[in-house]
Amino acid sequence: METKTFLWHDIPDDVKKDKEYLFNKASNQKINNRLAENFKEFDQDFIALSISYDSVPIAISVLQERDLFNSMARILTRFYYDSPFDKQKSLMPITHSYSVKQINKGLRPFTIEMIKQQIECGQRLGIEDFFVSKEGDRTYLMTDFYRRVIVSLPEYNWQFDTKNKYRMTEKSFQWITWTGANTLEVKHV
Repeated sequence: METKTFLWHDIPDDVKKDKEYLFNKASNQKINNRLAENFKEFDQDFIALSISYDSVPIAISVLQERDLFNSMARILTRFYYDSPFDKQKSLMPITHSYSVKQINKGLRPFTIEMIKQQIECGQRLGIEDFFVSKEGDRTYLMTDFYRRVIVSLPEYNWQFDTKNKYRMTEKSFQWITWTGANTLEVKHV
C-alpha cells in the first residue's frame, strides 16, 4: 500500500490517468457515494492531488484553496475510496489489506497518509490552517470523522463545531473539522 501526493503542476501522466480512472468510477458508483455527480467533469482548481495504490489505484482526494477559505485549505476534497463493499457477503467490512481491528476507531491508514501529506504540502506553500468539510443537514458524518481523526492524528489538535456551518461556496455552507485557526465565514444553524 502506498500513498503519494503531487503538486498540481507536477502530476505525472500515469497518475493523471489513474485520477481519471478513479473519478470515472466515483461518478458511476451508486453504492456508498451519494455525491457521484461531484466527480463528473471535475475542473476545479486544486493545489495538490493525493492517490493511494494497492497494486491498483484505490483512493484519491485533492487539496484546495479558495479566496473564500480565507487562507485556509480544504483537505480530502473529492475523497473517493474504491471500496469492495458491494462485493462482500458478510457484515464485516472488507478493506484493502487492513483488518477491521486496525481501523475500528480511527481512519484507514491511507486516509491518514493523505491527510499528513496534504497538510505537509500546504505548509510548504505557507498555509497553516486546514479543514475537512461535509454537506448535510445533520452532523453525524462529520462527528464520526472527527472522532476518528482525533484518534488517528491527535498531534494536529482537531476541532469540531456542532452548532455552526461554514461557507464553502457562494451558496453552500457545510460542517467542518479543522486544525489551526478557523477563519471561514460562519452560519449559525
